[in-house]
Amino acid sequence: MIRVIRRILPGMVLVCGFSAGMGLAEEATFDVTMAGVRVAEMTMTGDVSGNSYDVRVMIRSDGLAGIVKRIRFQARSEGQVASDFAPSRYTEQADTGRRQSVVEITYERGVPQVMTYTSPRPDGPDLVDPATQGGTLDPATALFAGLRDLPAGQECNADIAVFDGRRRSVFALSGNGAVCTGDYRRIAGYTPAEMAERSSFPLEVVYVVEGEVMRVVEASVQTIYGKVRLKRR
Repeated sequence: MIRVIRRILPGMVLVCGFSAGMGLAEEATFDVTMAGVRVAEMTMTGDVSGNSYDVRVMIRSDGLAGIVKRIRFQARSEGQVASDFAPSRYTEQADTGRRQSVVEITYERGVPQVMTYTSPRPDGPDLVDPATQGGTLDPATALFAGLRDLPAGQECNADIAVFDGRRRSVFALSGNGAVCTGDYRRIAGYTPAEMAERSSFPLEVVYVVEGEVMRVVEASVQTIYGKVRLKRR
């Protein structure tokens, strides 16, 4: 299951437009389903205060019907925000009960510095040099940017690069404000087998009007395992 989570998480980084906020705090819980079966729960908390932000993401599987093992995945990102988000530190921990992995990335003038990266997954033959990834977002920051409440008109316009410490991917969304569609594309750092199996995955994000903002109520991504859907509780 941890391999599935590591593949799904980037696909669920449904990046929309950015909007700086003052004193904003949000918390949301989503059911994660595959083929109509709930396989995990994802909680996201984000706090934007002044020019700083702090985001935490937790994914926990249930082991429902023997489909997946119980796992725990958590990530945290801290940084600054003005017109765009600028991460300063990202950490990630995963525990399958049999194997643990850890990621820590710090940023200097927007350029990621990979301090720790342990994973059971093999690296691609052409490793991505972090020094070339200035301006990219970490997965947690991008997830918050894509699933947070936004003013109308800022929710369906994106072409954002994400670097997770080994791999670079790009997310693009467009639409009419109620339904955003686009794709997640693997760019670099993946194995030849991963690129051959599929390099582009369709995305869809559904918004509703909630007071003065647009709120995500559902999001989905097509993966090699089938369609993965997030549904807000």
